[in-house]
Amino acid sequence: MKRILFALLLALILAFLGEAQGLALSEDGTDEAGLVFFDLPNGEATYLRLPSQTSYLIGTGAEDSWPELTHRLKKLQIQTIDVLILPRFDKEYSANAERLFEQFEVKKLVVPQAGLTLAEAQFAEGDEPELIGWDHEAAYIIEDQVQIQTLPTGHALLPSLSFVVSFFDRHHFLFAAESSESIEEAWLKKNLPAMTGLKVAEFGVGVETTEPFLDAIDPQVAIVFSKKNTIPNGQLLERLQETWIDTYQTRQNGSVIIKLNEDDYQLVTAHF
Repeated sequence: MKRILFALLLALILAFLGEAQGLALSEDGTDEAGLVFFDLPNGEATYLRLPSQTSYLIGTGAEDSWPELTHRLKKLQIQTIDVLILPRFDKEYSANAERLFEQFEVKKLVVPQAGLTLAEAQFAEGDEPELIGWDHEAAYIIEDQVQIQTLPTGHALLPSLSFVVSFFDRHHFLFAAESSESIEEAWLKKNLPAMTGLKVAEFGVGVETTEPFLDAIDPQVAIVFSKKNTIPNGQLLERLQETWIDTYQTRQNGSVIIKLNEDDYQLVTAHF
């Protein structure tokens, strides 16, 4: 019975998100994209399927999340990752990069420009993907309907990359790699648009992500990833609820799956 229920659940997820060859164009002919915020036990990993069918993976999770990461990628029939982005070099974001290179076809690796030398030393051996450094405060046109805007950083020593992914000039997702009042003030000076989604920085363990910042970016959805031996800050969760933001903790809610087009988006959660 459990196997039957799982098979039905997986079929629903694939039908909702779209299989590898079917997500880019919906039944009525409109372009679509999808995001999956994976429910790893330790660390961050988000899969993006763009309208052109190009695939991105943001983060790899920690080493002890490797079985769960590969299980989810394979269940979604993902064999190729066109671009892997490492927003930080901490283990919760990057520990499984080399394993991905070995078991999946990874074409490009993006890291913070300040960490390019570190990445070159770490991933110099073997047949590694093309290595690219992204600057802070830069705009990257990924394709006609997808842009990425990188944001300022407050980390002087640890390379990190926070950015906004925009789909169809309508749906904006902030992937925050750090949190502090000062960095939020710097980000707001960039005239950020209202956000469809906010990936909460640093697993929500701090008290940052302030109310003025949330009011300014006005996200409809917030996603909090799981970090081993930590829990999100209660004050932060309360603040998110008080500002009417639909908040999903992957530890509790499972993977967060978002399918979107030019007009709207749909969201489901699932443990798979």
